[in-house]
Amino acid sequence: MGSIAVKAVLLNSGGIVSQSLIKSYEHSAVASQRVLTMAADKAGLATADIEVIAVTNAGVDEVPVAHKSVSEVRATVSGVQWFFPNARTILSMGAEKFIGIQCIDAGAVGKFATNDKCASGSGSFLEIMASILEVEIEKMGELSLKASNKVEITSQCAVFAESDVVGYVHRGIKKADILMGVHEAVAANGFSILNRIGIEEDIILTGGVAKNAGVVDALERRLGTKVWVPADPEFSGALGAAVIARDSAGPRRQA
Repeated sequence: MGSIAVKAVLLNSGGIVSQSLIKSYEHSAVASQRVLTMAADKAGLATADIEVIAVTNAGVDEVPVAHKSVSEVRATVSGVQWFFPNARTILSMGAEKFIGIQCIDAGAVGKFATNDKCASGSGSFLEIMASILEVEIEKMGELSLKASNKVEITSQCAVFAESDVVGYVHRGIKKADILMGVHEAVAANGFSILNRIGIEEDIILTGGVAKNAGVVDALERRLGTKVWVPADPEFSGALGAAVIARDSAGPRRQA
């Protein structure tokens, strides 16, 4: 259950069966039932065919269809290690927050840290920047890679960062240069979180922001090493919850 998007992933013993995502401001109980039904329909199943349902970032009291609740940190680690079993450092960047997680052998969680109340560096922050610059959010990353003269954007406050961007627009600075500055600010916030938990390879970036090539590039340059991104990174938490649900259901079950 994300702050803006609600995701569902169905698994069986063979792997991922289907997945669905909706953007919704409905009550958690309504949105979760709707996205779960969509995922089941894609797989040719009824929701009653799903043996165990786990929810993350919400409790079973908020999502009555769920049988169990899994912490966001544990679900993220489980989902990331589905693709990257050697993951040791995870940065999850979503719509409203981001989390740095230290992984220990066998998928255990070490230290973790989250951002403060400011939204600078989140997916919502990037959507605001895209709106100001009149750029489709899906194209922000690739456009920023064409920058020739990066500008400085504050990384500490979303309000100040927005003011910086508006000022650069009024001065006629190229959009690509502004966007690289925006992505550098996002990467700086992510780097700050990772420094609080310790950084060890392999490093994984996940969450919806991980789909932005400009953020990935900026983070790699700041870290000085490769940053890996899983397939469909916005589904990592939902995938992890599904893995945990499936494993608790036993062999040849669906979750």
